[in-house]
Amino acid sequence: MGRTERQDFCMEKDKKENSFMIRLSTLIVDKRKGFYLIFIMLILFSVASMNRVNVNNDLTSYLPDTTETRQGLDLMEEQFITYGTARVMVCNITCEEAEELAERLESMEGVSMLDFDDSPEHYHNMEALFDITFDGTAGDEGTLERLNQVLEALEGYDVYYSSDIGQEERDASDLSNDMIIILMLAGVVIVCVLLFTSTTYAEIPVFLMTFIVAAILNKGTNYWFGTISFVTDSIAVVLQLALAVDYAIILCHRFMEEHEDKDAREAAIVALSKAIPEISSSSLTTVSGMVAMMFMQFRIGYDMGIVLAKAIVMSLVSVFFLMPGLLLTFAKAIDHSHHKSFVPNITAVGKFCVHTRFVIPPLLVVAVIAGAVLSGRADYVYDVNTLQSKNMSENKFSVEMVNRNFGTVNQLAVIVPGGDYEKEGQLLRELERLPEVDSCMGLANIEAMDGYVLTAQLSPREFAELIDMDIEVANLLYSAYAVDDSNYGALLGGIMGFDTDDVRIRDSFEIAGERGIDYSFLTDEKETDVHPNTVDIRMVNDAGTQMCVRGESLGGGKVRIVRINQVRVEFTGEYNAVIIIQRDRPGVAAHITKALSDRGVNIAFMRLFRESKGEKAYTIVESDDRLPEDIIGHLLENPNIRDVMLVQKS
Repeated sequence: MGRTERQDFCMEKDKKENSFMIRLSTLIVDKRKGFYLIFIMLILFSVASMNRVNVNNDLTSYLPDTTETRQGLDLMEEQFITYGTARVMVCNITCEEAEELAERLESMEGVSMLDFDDSPEHYHNMEALFDITFDGTAGDEGTLERLNQVLEALEGYDVYYSSDIGQEERDASDLSNDMIIILMLAGVVIVCVLLFTSTTYAEIPVFLMTFIVAAILNKGTNYWFGTISFVTDSIAVVLQLALAVDYAIILCHRFMEEHEDKDAREAAIVALSKAIPEISSSSLTTVSGMVAMMFMQFRIGYDMGIVLAKAIVMSLVSVFFLMPGLLLTFAKAIDHSHHKSFVPNITAVGKFCVHTRFVIPPLLVVAVIAGAVLSGRADYVYDVNTLQSKNMSENKFSVEMVNRNFGTVNQLAVIVPGGDYEKEGQLLRELERLPEVDSCMGLANIEAMDGYVLTAQLSPREFAELIDMDIEVANLLYSAYAVDDSNYGALLGGIMGFDTDDVRIRDSFEIAGERGIDYSFLTDEKETDVHPNTVDIRMVNDAGTQMCVRGESLGGGKVRIVRINQVRVEFTGEYNAVIIIQRDRPGVAAHITKALSDRGVNIAFMRLFRESKGEKAYTIVESDDRLPEDIIGHLLENPNIRDVMLVQKS
């Protein structure tokens, strides 16, 4: 194909494309009244739909489930109740008046606790601070009503307060009010810029109507998504205006260029046909950025991305289908409202850029590097109430007054596995030593009485001395507790031969009574250098024979026998085992191994223990295979073997 043929082909292709755009633009311009009617209906629909949008004020709900913060919050909600609290400061009040007021507030319905005293933490300089805890959660509407009742009771006083109750709603309201002011300022700035850069005053109403319609359509269609965050709801209008203002300017400038030698209708058609491809391609980069936000782990990115992407689409709809008709409607006003250009001559700036073309780029590279380095030193604020500003909302000013006079309270809840209070106490002591921590509180460091903390393990004697009780009564209480504790029932059931999953364990005490087994549980107050989960079982049969076995619970259902009748042994029960009680005499070990070998038993482990030379000894043999029941008789054939116990894996 020759050069002339290629040019003819390209021109033919451009004509077809232009022909389609011309036909589309002609339809939009000529049917502008129909589009006006459609937009009026859409506006009415959007205005009616605005109240159907659910606004989520809890940003933590957008955290992904994989984050530790989300998991911690879920665990807190499942296992703990976070009661609503408030720090209420009353100014210009005497200490006596504050004490009377504290008594009155504490007696109010819904107030479970109120902390106040004459210490500097609660009263100084004619200012009183009441730390109030309510009997409902922070997110409960009833708790918010109780807080409002407290504030109403303080009407007439100079009152400031800080509270987690309803704080999310107050922050959302503050942000919404701020964004209204920002939107108004942005509108003023945009009008001034348009007046400064335009050549006719009548363009301004066209721009404003296009922007307002696009904003209404976007805000009204947010209900499609069911729920959006209060951040997205507040900032979407401003960001939409900032992102899409160029589209209207492009179309308007195209219209003004075409209108120099064409009538208004033809100028609007040609301008729209040329602007649609330009604006569409320009919007793709913006929409791509919004779509990229939707893939953020923090789901607030998805929330903002999808709403703002829709905002761009609504802006395009308004510019393509509404603005051409408005330009044609205001064409006469545009023609009669021309003014001189206020844009100054910036030729000097262009000459400066040309002359410094070899200097400015290196300086920009240095500035970029410096900016990257300094960005790592920036301080970030994660609490809006700590931001300092000259103009504050009533809510922020109230919080600021409380924090300024009585200090900021920044609490952090750390969830740890329960049960090991020794480790919990160690953790609390380490946290208290951190310079950033003012105080740290947990069960393992809350003092109950006379230096004892809530989790202290007291013997019956210590408990009796602590509350001035007779030792006999204390022993009776401890025994009663033992009867109710499932661990003691499991021990008694194990002595009677019950498996760990035997349902009879819950009735161990009754079954022991029916079998004539006498039992009691005592706490060893003397021996402390042992495993924390240690049990000594002392057994006496009808013949008066005694045996004492010490076991340790290792956790996860595992145990270890460490002593039998004052002889240190080691036996876990993980294998089939035979326990032999014997006299320490030569040939006994050989008899044991021969008896096992004759019965085809493969020995995995064999351990020998003795009290002293020539006295009582123990042999523990463990095997992978199940031991034959008649092995007991074969072992007892040796006169030095006194007793044999067989322990088979279940």
